[in-house]
Amino acid sequence: MPDQSYAQVMAAVRSKSAAAAQLSTVYLLAGSDDSLKREVVARLQDMALDPGFADFDRESIDLGPGSNIPDGESDPALRILGAAGMAPFMSPRRVVLVTSVQRLPKERQLALAEGVKQLGAVTLLILVADAPEFEAGRPKGRQIETSFKKAVATFGTVVNCDSPQAADLRARAEDLLVGWGKIAEPRVLDALAEHAAAVCANAGSGAVSTLTRECEKLRSYVGEREAITMADADALMPDVAQENIFRLLDAVGLRNTRQAMAYVEAMLASGDRPDGAVARTLVMLQRHVRMLMLAKFASEKHLTGRGPLPESVQEILTSELASTLTGQAYRMPNYMKQAAKYSWDDLIWASNRILASDLAMKGIAAPQSLGASSPVPSDDPASNLRVLVAQLCAGIK
Repeated sequence: MPDQSYAQVMAAVRSKSAAAAQLSTVYLLAGSDDSLKREVVARLQDMALDPGFADFDRESIDLGPGSNIPDGESDPALRILGAAGMAPFMSPRRVVLVTSVQRLPKERQLALAEGVKQLGAVTLLILVADAPEFEAGRPKGRQIETSFKKAVATFGTVVNCDSPQAADLRARAEDLLVGWGKIAEPRVLDALAEHAAAVCANAGSGAVSTLTRECEKLRSYVGEREAITMADADALMPDVAQENIFRLLDAVGLRNTRQAMAYVEAMLASGDRPDGAVARTLVMLQRHVRMLMLAKFASEKHLTGRGPLPESVQEILTSELASTLTGQAYRMPNYMKQAAKYSWDDLIWASNRILASDLAMKGIAAPQSLGASSPVPSDDPASNLRVLVAQLCAGIK
């Protein structure tokens, strides 16, 4: 069975009637978002265990620093397989949850890989790998061996629990709020998704937990009121209220100078250090221009982003852009609307002009090849951003 995403696995076990029969014998949960792994574990256990006998039919084995394997047991792989080989007492499956499985030495991972082939249909072995840690850009510590992952994929299911894309986060926020009897404005859902994605981009994980926390805050804030408005989000989400970054991006995309400059001033007045706020904004502006380029390309090729992309398009786009086009299909109409206000030359110039401002922040004069002929402030972050946004909106070259 090929690797599956978190969304695919959760959809497969969403219906409790027949779910126990559909469960694989072994699951390997890997990826960067531990919140998603906890959700998958909870759902799988719910499918496999009889609530009245869960304590009898479930065993947890922790291979982390606080391992619960007794010192006298030198082979954790055998301990795992022994536990998984027992028959359930009264539940549909015998559930064995193993955490920090990536800490197993290579030879023990290989032994475990051989053992999972022999597990019976009344076993549910859930292997959870911790989110990877990096040092100087390289994975730190032991990792899941490729041969181990292939063995699990052959006899069970490998679940990729990486942080969801913005479209998935938006849908998750809407589902949470609707489940609580709340209806949020579309802009609120966008802000929640973008905020969670931004946290994940900075920290490497945490999108789901951030999203859930912000939704819970909004739910408590509005009380018995059903509707959640952007005013509620402004009052409760400091990043939305103080930085206005995503609104600024849309204003620049629509070439609305007045709105864009108002958002710039709000950001600069938020209390954050101007150099830090401007540096983040330059990164987001450059990304937004790339999204407008993608949207313009999609518009010219009559692509919606929904459904599989034609092979001719996949050959042109990088895998990142292709996944962005399909993963953020719900945002494409808005991007296309903005992209229509720019020619290809405009977008190329805008990308170069943002780079010129970035270089100026570092005290580097922009080369003539960037085509940024209009003056760029040298080292004043606030002036740099004001001039840049005004020129992007007005198309001053």
